[in-house]
Amino acid sequence: MSVHKYWRRKDLSEVTMKSIIVLISEYPGELLDYLYNNDENRHVDTFNRFQFILWNYVKEFYNFTLIVDLRHIWGKELKNGTHTGMVGMLQRKEIDVGLSPLFYKEERIAVLNFLTPTFTLSPCFIFRNPKSEFTVRGAFFSPLSSIVWLATWGIMLLTIIIMRLCFYQEWKFEDRSIHNSPMEYDLGYILLLTFGGLCQQDVPRIPNLYSGRIIIFTSVLFTYILYQFYSGGIVSSLLSEPPKTINNLKELMNSPLQIGIEDMIFEKDFFDQTSDPLALELYRTRVVGQRNGSDAYYKVEHGLQLVKDGGFAFQVDTDVAYKIIAETYSNEIICDLNQRGVRPWIRAFN
Repeated sequence: MSVHKYWRRKDLSEVTMKSIIVLISEYPGELLDYLYNNDENRHVDTFNRFQFILWNYVKEFYNFTLIVDLRHIWGKELKNGTHTGMVGMLQRKEIDVGLSPLFYKEERIAVLNFLTPTFTLSPCFIFRNPKSEFTVRGAFFSPLSSIVWLATWGIMLLTIIIMRLCFYQEWKFEDRSIHNSPMEYDLGYILLLTFGGLCQQDVPRIPNLYSGRIIIFTSVLFTYILYQFYSGGIVSSLLSEPPKTINNLKELMNSPLQIGIEDMIFEKDFFDQTSDPLALELYRTRVVGQRNGSDAYYKVEHGLQLVKDGGFAFQVDTDVAYKIIAETYSNEIICDLNQRGVRPWIRAFN
């Protein structure tokens, strides 16, 4: 039985292809051992190592061999139209394939043949939510708005005045032999009685006049409803997640957080080439405007340590950051993290 022609054509008969992989970090041991077998520090050179494994499957499927060499840069266009790095070697046909994914750029279209997107990067700013100012007013006055507090104290003052009049009239017109002292109807006593009712304390004496009983009943009902709402607001604020004060890039730019960027070439290229006005404003005012631009770029471990310490926002690829965060951050700090993207996810092609 004959083999189908398409099945025969997939066999490249162990033809040899020259290739380049880009690694920007130091690696232990031999290059191929590191790419094939090393599962440690998988957050380092993530997409380059992923692409190599992908090409290894392609190599086995189509039956060809690869000669793998190493470079440390992807490539940049020069003034004469040539390129450096892996792109330049592909342009000069010194290699057959590039094992590291590339971003789709206009200047590369004329010199390279792109296949398909193989990896998606998701860079974003990672930071701890800034703590809101914890003051007495913020902790205990927040369940009620300012106008409600003013209305409450106004009602209590009105209650004191009416209760003072009711108790005085009761003492004046009733049998004074029973109440031979006006002490119970003194203003200080009324203040203490009203404040005790506000704090859910019992009324020591019920007035005899209906007017006094009505004001006592109304004040007790009012303070009970107020107390239930107030205590419920306090409990819910303690149980709920702290509000996020930074919800978009504009708020991040206007926040007191320091800004840092991962020290990767494609992060620098983004701010050099983007036309997004908000991203450009953030870069000019918060990165270059506050310090030397080169000082704003950090190694991943250093940048995430600054995030952990608080007061710092670090733009980094999440594939790189999440492993370090899981290993070095406590659960409390992880729950305190927030992230905001400065640009859409990036697709890397091969």
